[in-house]
Amino acid sequence: MNYSPTALKMPWYLALNKAYVPEVGTLNETPDQKTRFGTFEKSIDSIGDMLKLGKAKGFISDERIQDVINIDVHSHNGMELLADVITNDFWQGYSTHLNTMRGAIEQRYLSEMPDELKARFTEISNNHLSFQKLSIGMCEADTYTEKFKITITPSEIFLTDFDLGKYKFDSRIESALFSLINLTMRHQLECAAAAHGEYEWLMEETLDGNDEIANKIYQYWQQHNEDFELDIEEMGKELGIESYVEGIEEIGIEPIISYVASMKLELKITRSMEDESAKQCLSALAHAGKEDKNIAFLHKMACYLPNKPVHHALENVGDISMEYQALYTFGSQLEYSLVESIFEQTYQTGEEAALMLEATELGLSFLQNYFESLYLKSLIQAVLE
Repeated sequence: MNYSPTALKMPWYLALNKAYVPEVGTLNETPDQKTRFGTFEKSIDSIGDMLKLGKAKGFISDERIQDVINIDVHSHNGMELLADVITNDFWQGYSTHLNTMRGAIEQRYLSEMPDELKARFTEISNNHLSFQKLSIGMCEADTYTEKFKITITPSEIFLTDFDLGKYKFDSRIESALFSLINLTMRHQLECAAAAHGEYEWLMEETLDGNDEIANKIYQYWQQHNEDFELDIEEMGKELGIESYVEGIEEIGIEPIISYVASMKLELKITRSMEDESAKQCLSALAHAGKEDKNIAFLHKMACYLPNKPVHHALENVGDISMEYQALYTFGSQLEYSLVESIFEQTYQTGEEAALMLEATELGLSFLQNYFESLYLKSLIQAVLE
């Protein structure tokens, strides 16, 4: 596509270029819950589940559980005791469990990794971790629910970029890596930047939401040397869409091209995550690994990737969708243009989203997948470089 190069002077872009981002340091920090008794009333079901999980996992001793069972829930001392058990037993135990889980995954990677990958892998994985603020306790920004949650809040909008150029000479391994990236990222908080929904309202107003017309315009554009300086009236006559010419002239042809191109890329991404594509991906990596030890190690670690994403309850703080807080791309100018549009929308609203998990086995399963795939995406990026 004939896009003009765009200077991406944005906070997330600067951060990826080694600007300072604070390390995650909130796993063992919990807000003071002792005076927030309204939270207990709204979280009564969650507290019961937390106590059961805490006992099963050994976060809370039998003696402490017995103390909680016998408390007077209407007294100040009773609430003080419950707050103490949740803060100093459950949350501390839960956060220690998460640190142990994450550390075990990291150690598995580092203990077997080829030496030439280690320094870059460590830098990339630490960078990804630093972008995610994992809060154990109650989200300070959560003014709507005031319930006990685990919250994950990206510290700013950022972009994870995967450059497949290194393997373009081999279409099989390039396709395998494309599939592996998409299979990996569905366990993360990031979505593909090919968000054609950004233009849906515009297509509805200009083309009455008719994707067939949009595709005809896209094909016409391709046939004319991908030039945005088209004669719109002439195109309208040739395609038999004269009634839409005025609307197209008003918005220009570029949003229509971006809409169709991003739909095509989203379809390609969806197909890359089908069961057959996943099998072909691992097979291609195994074959390529016979001659490339870095790919061989990538294949070995890819075998740990969960087969299915864990579906979990989540809520957003604010009105901005979680998917627009963190994005991944394959380096095309189309994707960067979409990222710029999403960034501008989020910047103008000033909203911040947060994913919130229940403190249950399901929450632990999600976080297991999350950390597993965080290290795999870091390895993929190290290999691609």
